[in-house]
Amino acid sequence: DLRLVVDTLGQNLSRSHNVGFNYGAYHFGHHGHLLSLGGGGFWERHSKLIEFIPKTGEWEWLPCSEGPRHVKASGCWKGSEGTLWAVEEPLQSGRNADRLEPSMVWSLDLASFKWTARGPLSDTFNAFHPGSNAHTYETKDYVVWVRNHQSVLIRKEDRLTVLSEDMIAQ
Repeated sequence: DLRLVVDTLGQNLSRSHNVGFNYGAYHFGHHGHLLSLGGGGFWERHSKLIEFIPKTGEWEWLPCSEGPRHVKASGCWKGSEGTLWAVEEPLQSGRNADRLEPSMVWSLDLASFKWTARGPLSDTFNAFHPGSNAHTYETKDYVVWVRNHQSVLIRKEDRLTVLSEDMIAQ
């Protein structure tokens, strides 16, 4: 819901009338700007980048180069200064509706708004990719995906990734 952006005093700064444009989006700050990437709304799943403009109280679209079709907060994190990482949401293949295409990993340069495809997730991580039943936690140095009694730990510095052992008691 883009209608609510509050300051430190709890005052709503938004004048937007858009409800749910970026449901499930990744919200983040960059050089004092409030940005939002991806999500779903207005009858589409997307990877659009928008910025909140305090002076007008509105959200503005920031056109980017061609990139992922759809991203959600559960697959995004802020990397080194000026870089955003995003794992594209899995989409179902045409005739093989029961099979998912491998999810691509992308990076976005926040200075040039240029997306770069970095490659597909491995089969293991593609099967694990966060979905509606997953949680994502982000710290300054790490991203953690938690799902199905397992977790993935991603070190932001070099994207070294570890998948934990199954935690289900036998």
